[in-house]
Amino acid sequence: MRKQLRGAVFALLIATLLAASVAGCCDTAEWELKGEVKFVELHESSDSAGAKTGTLDYSIQNTGRSTIGASSFAFTFATDRHRYHLSVVDLNTLKSGALLYGQVSIPYDSAEESGALANAVVDSVQFK
Repeated sequence: MRKQLRGAVFALLIATLLAASVAGCCDTAEWELKGEVKFVELHESSDSAGAKTGTLDYSIQNTGRSTIGASSFAFTFATDRHRYHLSVVDLNTLKSGALLYGQVSIPYDSAEESGALANAVVDSVQFK
């Protein structure tokens, strides 16, 4: 009887350890695509015809454990006269912890308007 009880306890212990290790491996939250998009600088310039453009430098950082195959984000940029709504698609692959920089240019509606970096706001982000 004791041998059977010891065998049952041992089997239960092995089953519990196996279930715990499988549950630990199946935690998919650790492997979700995670990242961060930030605007880091604004450059404004005018061409020879007087048309003005704002160019925003941005960074995308992979803050998760899985590789990001592509990134897209929508943002709003406001000048002292207008609001611009744009989207950016970046097809660069980012390994875990990687950081990349990019630029997006916005032709202003008028040469008299001016913007500020603080007025560039990321509205939504998607990673694939």
